[in-house]
Amino acid sequence: MRTLSTPDDTALFTSSCVLRMKEPVVIASFVDGDVEIVEAHTPDGDTGEGRLDREMARGDETPLEYFPDESARGGAGPAPGAADGLRHHDRMPNTAARSALLDHLRTTLPGRVIDEVSGADGPIEERVPGFRVFRVHPAYPGDWWLYVTSGCWEAAQHDGHGVEFFLAAPRDERLNLESLTMNAYYHCGPARQRLDVGHTVPIGRPWLDDSACDHYLVSLPYPLGPEFEICEWNGGSHARILWLLPITEAEKDFRRENGLEALEARFEEHEIDPADPKRASVA
Repeated sequence: MRTLSTPDDTALFTSSCVLRMKEPVVIASFVDGDVEIVEAHTPDGDTGEGRLDREMARGDETPLEYFPDESARGGAGPAPGAADGLRHHDRMPNTAARSALLDHLRTTLPGRVIDEVSGADGPIEERVPGFRVFRVHPAYPGDWWLYVTSGCWEAAQHDGHGVEFFLAAPRDERLNLESLTMNAYYHCGPARQRLDVGHTVPIGRPWLDDSACDHYLVSLPYPLGPEFEICEWNGGSHARILWLLPITEAEKDFRRENGLEALEARFEEHEIDPADPKRASVA
């Protein structure tokens, strides 16, 4: 894996990447089309940033490797039961933002079981102390699994306003937690790395199975309605909950050339199932 040694290096990474070593985890990330900076952490603890050379990067993609020591690779596994529909895994202190987010999920997704789970291993705690993911179980067979970050607002908010992210998936997969963790780590870095609606994030692998979708589009949470988007508390503080929608590279290019609204219109026209890994590209 290529790493950076000085801020003047030209980076060849084309994806967010988590690579399991024997000890530390290496993470390199950038946001395609929106931010021109990549970042790397080496197993020795060194850190570097550099500019992205897109032409060179196209031929030097760094694959995202699975976590081989995770017994739950095929799923995040069962969780011990707890009262009030919430299952706890090493629960962190109940901050106002975390408590408000959980109450918001219970209100907008009534009756659904919610797990509080850790994100993927790595340096996420350095940027997002106490990072967790609320994993929302399906309401009925065939319904989506939902994964919602908890901690991004606290780490990157400005004047009480910030964001959290969610991902919808057809089944419980450790890869979903990894993807959210990588996005949270990037978003909560320097201010220039903040993600917002319309940005695209390269995954570096199919998002699930052999899907043609290998990018995420940061989008409004259309399937869950406008009431889901805003979580408010403490007389004005609020978190927007934005959707990581899996898209293909062709759709990413279409968005860049024609705009976000044109791509969203294509999605409506084709009536896509956004959580289907096998869906065809609309571009």
